[in-house]
Amino acid sequence: MFNTTKLVFRLFSSLLVLLVLAGNLANAQTSSPQTGLHLTPASNTWAHNETIKVRLKGFDLTAKTTTPMFRLGAGLVPPTGYDDEGYPYLELSRPEQYEVQGVLLPTDKSLTEETTEFYYYGIYEGAPVGTPTIIVSASAVCVGTPLSVSATGCNAYYYYTISPDPDGAESLTGTGDNYTFENAFPGSYTITFECSNTEPTQPNRIGGDKATTVNPSSSASTVVTVNEPPSVSFGPRSEPRLTCTTPSLPLFAANQSQSRTTNKSMAVSTVLSLTVVQPNLTTQTGNLDQSSSDPTAFTVNQAGSYTLLASNSNGCTASHTTQVTSSTSTVAINSFVASGTINCSQSSSATLTASLGKADRMPYSSTVVQPDGSIQTILEDGNPNPGYTVTQGGTYTLLVSDSNGCVSSTTTTVSSESSVPSVSVTPAMSTIQKGESVTLTASGADSYQWSTTEAGESITVQPQITTTISVTGTDRETGCFNVAQATIQIQTPRPLAATSPAINNPVLVLSSSNCPITFTGKGWGKSFVITSPDGYVFSNVFRDFIVGGDIVGKDIKKPGTYTVTVFGDEDQTPVSYQFEVTGTGCN
Repeated sequence: MFNTTKLVFRLFSSLLVLLVLAGNLANAQTSSPQTGLHLTPASNTWAHNETIKVRLKGFDLTAKTTTPMFRLGAGLVPPTGYDDEGYPYLELSRPEQYEVQGVLLPTDKSLTEETTEFYYYGIYEGAPVGTPTIIVSASAVCVGTPLSVSATGCNAYYYYTISPDPDGAESLTGTGDNYTFENAFPGSYTITFECSNTEPTQPNRIGGDKATTVNPSSSASTVVTVNEPPSVSFGPRSEPRLTCTTPSLPLFAANQSQSRTTNKSMAVSTVLSLTVVQPNLTTQTGNLDQSSSDPTAFTVNQAGSYTLLASNSNGCTASHTTQVTSSTSTVAINSFVASGTINCSQSSSATLTASLGKADRMPYSSTVVQPDGSIQTILEDGNPNPGYTVTQGGTYTLLVSDSNGCVSSTTTTVSSESSVPSVSVTPAMSTIQKGESVTLTASGADSYQWSTTEAGESITVQPQITTTISVTGTDRETGCFNVAQATIQIQTPRPLAATSPAINNPVLVLSSSNCPITFTGKGWGKSFVITSPDGYVFSNVFRDFIVGGDIVGKDIKKPGTYTVTVFGDEDQTPVSYQFEVTGTGCN
């Protein structure tokens, strides 16, 4: 009967404990059997970091037949210590729900242990959690620049939430009082720090729920921005090499597709400010419209490193560096000398010899400018020791050009024992009409032979086309000679009207003794037409263009105004001249 009653009592006590826990998990059992657990302090709410003691009391302390233990959840733990009365106690300080049972283990293993009922204790943080204050290293940065966010002011645990997730998800949550944006997507981020009494690493209590807090959590939020830097390319479109023929070249700054997308729309100017730092540290500036596919060109003319600095309206920058090389050095001419002396013998000559430097830019060519200004290419295959035979005395200039178009030059002088006569022709250049003649006169020598086979100081020529005539003048004492030239250009005339000086009889008077009469004159053209007052036509027609052709009007019997019309080529406008006939006409 005693055992049945005790069992019923224990079942009833357990049921009562469960009911109390359902109504208020913070309430602990205040009644217990003789051997039971006692709570110190008795309150169900404790201050921050306060430790409570669960005592196992009501058993014979003098008996040494048992060992006191505590069953905490599913395991046995020894007492934390003993109170002044000698009873064992268990200290609890971690904020969570506990399920505790007192256990008396018999020293005699054949005996059964004595236990108390399970008691449920809710231990909570009771102190204020504090209010977080957020500190940011910068409110806005560019992609790639770390941005640190931290919080102070919490008396408990720190939690944070970042929305959206810097790695592209909807949000990110974590624990701790700081977070650093290392390489976030461009965009705006809201970061919230929360002070909470819930320990981040707290395990679940028996029953499956985490402990709850008495005081509510507090939080604070701020917004930070990660801005998109410019995305541009910079460089040449061909080999970046300066040469003597290409002393400058363009470097292009162009828009480049973004490798990352923003998490939301960002207000960024579409025009980039560009600065190019040149090798001598001077700069060029420009703009690049990011909404256009057209690049911005910078013309450069120095070898070295060029750095493009691009910035947008958010203050974000990007830099790119490219190299420009140069091949503008000339081929070294080690020597350029003349061997031999020129005299007036037809077999007389001198040899020019040049020694060039290392041919590191083959092929190259060698050109000699002669004393008379004529040019002779003596080498095109890159031979480093060009030679050239000359027959004139005077100064010669050697020009050496390499594959980069770079030219080096030097001069040498060929000696002459006898001076060559300075022959000239007057006029050296003349322009005449077809059919006209011109007299050419040579000077500067003793005798002259013309390319027309004529000899003498002067000749008269009447060429039909533009012609160049040369004359060789010879010095009688030395036998030295020189050549001069004259060019005669034939100009096709435009038709000209007969004028008063070209009219043989400008005053025409009819009379009984002078009728009919004849009009005569000279003109230039293909045909000449004379029209009488009554429309009668007198016409002289020629096949070729005639210079100074005869104009004849016969059998003029009537007084009045007569018109002379001169016709030239088909694309030329005819011209007219009028003359008067007076007096008394005849039949």
